[in-house]
Amino acid sequence: MNVWSRIKGLFSDRQDSPKTVTPALRPAKARKRRRTGHFMLMFLLVFIALVVVSEAALAIINFFFWDNVSVGSYVVPIAIMPVIAVAITGVIIWINNENAKLANRFADAFERLSHGEFGYQLEAPQKGQFRPLFENFNKMSKELSSIQTLKDEFIHDFSHEFKTPIASINGFANLLLEGGLTDDEQRQYLKIIADESARLSGLAESTLMLNKLENQQFIGEVKPYSLDLQIKECIILLEREWSAKEIAINSELPSVRFEGNAQLMQQVWLNLLSNAIKFTPSHGEIGVSIKLMGGVITVRVSDTGIGMSKEVASHVFDKYYQGDKSHSTRGNGLGLSIVKRIVTLSGGDVTVESKENVGSTFIVRLPV
Repeated sequence: MNVWSRIKGLFSDRQDSPKTVTPALRPAKARKRRRTGHFMLMFLLVFIALVVVSEAALAIINFFFWDNVSVGSYVVPIAIMPVIAVAITGVIIWINNENAKLANRFADAFERLSHGEFGYQLEAPQKGQFRPLFENFNKMSKELSSIQTLKDEFIHDFSHEFKTPIASINGFANLLLEGGLTDDEQRQYLKIIADESARLSGLAESTLMLNKLENQQFIGEVKPYSLDLQIKECIILLEREWSAKEIAINSELPSVRFEGNAQLMQQVWLNLLSNAIKFTPSHGEIGVSIKLMGGVITVRVSDTGIGMSKEVASHVFDKYYQGDKSHSTRGNGLGLSIVKRIVTLSGGDVTVESKENVGSTFIVRLPV
């Protein structure tokens, strides 16, 4: 083999044996090159800006103070200009990196929220201009978490409470379809179906009302009206129920003006009176009174019904709570929860005093 062939073979060997790079190192090297490129570009821009500013400043100095300016005055600023440019570039890149980290943290946090991870919290810095941003995000996340909790509770309670009347309607409907029943049994089963249907309708209406009230923070439109007249009208509206049980209504309702949402407050009195009628035996008594004292309106609705224990009284305003289920009287467990929410939105409060086998008194306090 001649010399030319050897030289040709040497070059061909180099071409056939490319330099290998470990795949794992390629991204790291690429990032390093990008960072170096960014730094150099930023340095160049800052340096050019400094040169332009310096030239402008020197031109002004030349124009006004030429006689008093030495050559050294030009040399020193020009000499330290690269150092200043490096320092400024470093600060800009550091700030940019910190902002990038902040943006990545928020991007990750919002991605978690989008996947249903409500309640996720970001660790806020102790101080700085971005602290309010972190705090607002965490507040929003908590709100989303509470909304999701309310939604889950609503679905659970709603489905649980609807099972009983639906199962009852379905069962008695099947018995009617099978036939072989007496006329009395048919009428009895049809009445149960009608009662359970009415209960189901009332439960749906009450559930939707309570859900709406729980999601609003204001009582809505308010205006002054006669509170005593409103309560009297509610008593008249329920006359059929209390008359059927021959219940005596004792009222003490002096004239009182109240500023509130009349439509919602009517629901309060209807629910409290219906509750009293429901748990008061035949020939019992219900008392209704209004008293205005010290800027507070106090309304009492009392009955001579079955009363309740301290344990039941402590939960009587909870959603779907029905106390002692051994009693034949049934409700949907939402009436008093609605009362509580409306009174709270009106700026007042409601409590109960009760003694078993003696009766109960519901006390509503409202601001004048």
